[in-house]
Amino acid sequence: MEITPGFTRSLRFRILAPLLMALILGMAISLLAIDWHVQADVENEVAEHAWSIQQLLDRRLEGYADAMAVTLEAMAHNPVLSSALQRRDRARLLSEAEGLFRELRLKLQVTHLYFSDPQRVNVLRVHAPDHSGDTIGRATTLDAEATGQLSWGLELGHFGILTLRVVAPWRAQGRLIGYVELGAEVDHLVRRIEKGIGSHLVLAIDKRFLQHARWQEGQRLLGLHDRWDLDPHWVLSGLSRLPIPLDRLPKVDSIIHSPPGLGPDGASNGRHYRWASLPVRDVEGRLVGHFLLLHDTSHAMHHAITSLLWVGFSSSLVGGLVILVLYLVSLRTEKQLNRSHQALQRAHDELELRVYERTRELSRSEEKYRELVERANSVILRWDPQGRITFFNEYAQRLFGFSEQEILGRHLVGSIVPRREEATGRDLEAMIAEIGRHPGRFLKTEVENIRKDGRRLWIAWDNRAVYNPAGEITEILSVGQDITERKRNEARIHFMAYYDGLTGLANRSLFQDRLRQALLHAKRQGRQLGLIYMDLDQFKEVNDSLGHAIGDRLLKQAARRLLECVREEDTVARMGGDEFTVIIGDLKPGEAVEVITCIAEKIKRRMEQAFEIDGSEMFVTASMGIVRYPVDGTSAEELTKHADTAMYHGKARGRNNYQLFETDMMLAARQRQRLEVKLRRALERREFYLRYQPLVELHGERVVAVEALLGWEESELGYVPPAEFVPVAESMGLIEPIG
Repeated sequence: MEITPGFTRSLRFRILAPLLMALILGMAISLLAIDWHVQADVENEVAEHAWSIQQLLDRRLEGYADAMAVTLEAMAHNPVLSSALQRRDRARLLSEAEGLFRELRLKLQVTHLYFSDPQRVNVLRVHAPDHSGDTIGRATTLDAEATGQLSWGLELGHFGILTLRVVAPWRAQGRLIGYVELGAEVDHLVRRIEKGIGSHLVLAIDKRFLQHARWQEGQRLLGLHDRWDLDPHWVLSGLSRLPIPLDRLPKVDSIIHSPPGLGPDGASNGRHYRWASLPVRDVEGRLVGHFLLLHDTSHAMHHAITSLLWVGFSSSLVGGLVILVLYLVSLRTEKQLNRSHQALQRAHDELELRVYERTRELSRSEEKYRELVERANSVILRWDPQGRITFFNEYAQRLFGFSEQEILGRHLVGSIVPRREEATGRDLEAMIAEIGRHPGRFLKTEVENIRKDGRRLWIAWDNRAVYNPAGEITEILSVGQDITERKRNEARIHFMAYYDGLTGLANRSLFQDRLRQALLHAKRQGRQLGLIYMDLDQFKEVNDSLGHAIGDRLLKQAARRLLECVREEDTVARMGGDEFTVIIGDLKPGEAVEVITCIAEKIKRRMEQAFEIDGSEMFVTASMGIVRYPVDGTSAEELTKHADTAMYHGKARGRNNYQLFETDMMLAARQRQRLEVKLRRALERREFYLRYQPLVELHGERVVAVEALLGWEESELGYVPPAEFVPVAESMGLIEPIG
């Protein structure tokens, strides 16, 4: 491009003429610019400050929630608290938790500490121990119950107090024993946050979510003024900390409906303020209120006005000098323009080169990212809020057996997610729809999935929502790990803990748990239950003579026969050795004896039949003791003990029978126990002796033999006939040591 003299003169005029006009108009425009810039600076400052406060509030609330979650995790490992909650021991819970609650109140501003049972019935409010027994139905508790995981969020309490709540399921030995909840009133947390932000926060709650009477009661209990009528649609808290009089408060609607930075102004004591609002949503996503931010703009306005006045004056002065300098300098611009044009061309070429290199780097980075995703040892998929799959990485294709062409565009349910879980019966189709609407409630889930060939596998999912600039959910990113082997191990451990490894029946631990549950049900419904305690007669002889392997097979057959004789809802357990129990629940009081004895008779007849093992027949019978709730006892321990006593009474009556428990049996059992103790002491003290009795031939009246009889003279009982103590000694295995 060639720069001519005419072009230079024209350029000089085009530069100087506008500058001269700008100098004339500059002073007038600067006055308007000052006002506009001051307002703009204040608006920007307030808007940015409001945004930063919103982020700070979110981080602080999440930080408090994390701190509470850590506290709940530590509490779950406290064996005293765990034992007290399982036993519903309110006194022990209160004694153990009071100190912890005081410490949490000081450190984390915690105001609420709840313990609830697995049905969400409150066992203890540490902050209000006199109030308990109600069912907790808040959203955080329901979410923790539904997911089996920790849940937290903001909720309006009974008295309209906005509270941060953190709820965790509490498990002991893999079994849910209840829920524990920590809560902190948001107003207390805001007071701590206010100290570091240089602004004031007022919490406005929508009256549609409150009841006037409950609000008044809550304010009275907290010793606060009832300002229900201060605003027609909102209730305000935190007003005592404001630097402006209450009669100068603007309407809340005028604050929350203003664009960011353009809220109402206020002034007091020579200071200038501006209002802004921050939305407050509870754990269910409802817009229940706003934080009203009162920001002091005095410094910003003073600084902006001073700066703009100085800029206006300086620009006018500099403008005149620039015009003069440009006029003088323009004479030298011809050569400089040529040089500048060349430099500009070189810069343009260099910039194009940099853009090209940068584009290549971005392409390589994108390829590396895609390769990383494709080769990751995790399932990575993307799906839209309607449940259709939009991305499926290579690992997922190998794990589930689908190709990319087969899976993309298909719905999760019916492809890799079954409609219901086999293990739990959970409705997965409804859960997928709920994740699409509220992904924040399902950040981490463990779900039973399905392969293309129909095999089931368990995946632990980490779900994150992707939003567009308008704040709408565009897709869900789910990253999963295969936990099938872990689930199998957990199932094996659960079986080993609660079931007998030989017969597959419930073991003693599960029996005790089932019996307690059946007792609770019977007590609530006004029903009866029966307990049969059974022992196999002659089993010891089979075990000793034919070996433990044959004995184990006989026990398995006996267990199967027991299951054939009971109802589907009854529980059959192996207590150990050749002892079994049967829990017969939900019996009408007038029919209990008939139903129980009918089942006992079935068991007796079934056990009398021959057991065939390796082509050989062998016979054992069953001795059974029967008790009923509440006739023969009210606790699991008492019923088990009485059933055992009745069973041994049946053995004493010749075996192969069943005996209903009677009170006299306990006296006989105590007498037998007393006799057993004295027999062992007699053996140690050598109290046994032989008595010789001659046998005389009547015809010749001569002694033909002598019969030796075992005698026992006990210090308290005196002479004890052999018919009384010999059978007991035989059952105790003391005959050989005595003889």
